[in-house]
Amino acid sequence: MVKLQTAMRSSVTSVLKPLSRFSGHRLGIAVFLVAVVFRGAVGWVFVDNFDADPDAYAAIANSIERTGVYGLTDDQGIARPTAFRPPLYPWILAVLSISDQDHRIEILVLHAMLGGWTVLATFLIAMRYTSSRWSFLAAGLVLLDPILLMQSTLVMTETLATALAATVLWWCSVMTSHSRRPERAQRSSGNPMLLRCNCRNFAALVPAYSVPAYSVLGILLALSYLCRPTFLVWAVLLLFALAGVSAWRQRWVNMLQPAIALLIVAAGVGAWTARNWTVIGHPVWATTHGGYTLLLGNNPMFYQHLRTSRPGEAWDAEPFLEDYKNRLQEHPEIVDEHSDDRWAYEKAKATIVSQPQVFAYSSLVRLARLWSPMPHQVQGRSASMNLAVGIFYTCVFLTSLIGLFKQRHRLLEPFMLAGLTLAITLSVVHSVYWSNMRMRAPLTPALAVLVAAGCCRNVKVNTD
Repeated sequence: MVKLQTAMRSSVTSVLKPLSRFSGHRLGIAVFLVAVVFRGAVGWVFVDNFDADPDAYAAIANSIERTGVYGLTDDQGIARPTAFRPPLYPWILAVLSISDQDHRIEILVLHAMLGGWTVLATFLIAMRYTSSRWSFLAAGLVLLDPILLMQSTLVMTETLATALAATVLWWCSVMTSHSRRPERAQRSSGNPMLLRCNCRNFAALVPAYSVPAYSVLGILLALSYLCRPTFLVWAVLLLFALAGVSAWRQRWVNMLQPAIALLIVAAGVGAWTARNWTVIGHPVWATTHGGYTLLLGNNPMFYQHLRTSRPGEAWDAEPFLEDYKNRLQEHPEIVDEHSDDRWAYEKAKATIVSQPQVFAYSSLVRLARLWSPMPHQVQGRSASMNLAVGIFYTCVFLTSLIGLFKQRHRLLEPFMLAGLTLAITLSVVHSVYWSNMRMRAPLTPALAVLVAAGCCRNVKVNTD
């Protein structure tokens, strides 16, 4: 086994070693350009996918572009304000819209650029934890990740959410690099310690343990929340964890800095909530879609499926969806999207309360589906492709666990805390709400870095 592991490491090293000879800034630019071109090529092959709008993001963007209203156009052609989806992605689509007819190329370019940055951010993080040659492995895993590849060809938020998560993780790694010995740096200079990264790492000069550093983190977390409300849980967990580590290390002054970031996140939540209160009449802090996602994973039909089906068998949701479409005729109390959302929440809660044991089992099922290495075998999906994806993710999960073990002495550093709290957030939220493999997409960069750390022979302590 040891000989096999050594042989695999040697073969990978022989491929990656020539790539590590480029100078730092050229290396980053090359990684970014290759990623953009590759993701752009994949998007071009599946460009017709951008015609579909499964989650109504393009429809909201069109409403913003044509009427200035963040809303959905009704049958009479009137734009009605909505809180059905989080605002960041539709606003970006609207701002970047150039043509009046075909928006496919604009979405393709946006997703390619976001994918390129995600790969680059992963590469930069891995440079701090491994070496340049193993950083290529981390970048390649993100570039070729099956979930990210598939979602990059759809008008959905996984590409943006993963890019934002990668940005938060990267910024935390920048904070990590110079949070290890702040006292030493302050003795060597009269200025506050700087988070200085050379051009290889494309980072700015920002004081560590300072208001600017945590302000940037707060802005990034607020933007993440505006892309996906689930990230609000991540923001709270991460910032409390950072404050807790400072308290544990008796750095009492540093406990106050995460509060700055928390205030910025709260401002983002407050702005979105105030907007919804003003235009739709209700203080919705997330979306009016949450009730549906809770009901989708907690309804009598799904619970019945869990009782009678084999473990791992895919659920045919068509009967539920047909029944859900008829709710407006059967329930006159549903008069707008907010009452619709409340109705779905109440119906899901009633199912949970009436069948608590099945709910507990369904939570385990949703958790298993979130972290499953292999997609469901459904009609029209290649069994060999499913197997290949399953092998890919099994290798990623096992090697990332090895990397986590190797980096166990750094678990309390900002980057590691960010990755761990994100994993906890996704697991907790999606054990209750509807879940599948794509929900874990934002964690892909962190897993890729851990894979690189798991493959690297020596643990690197990088304070560049």
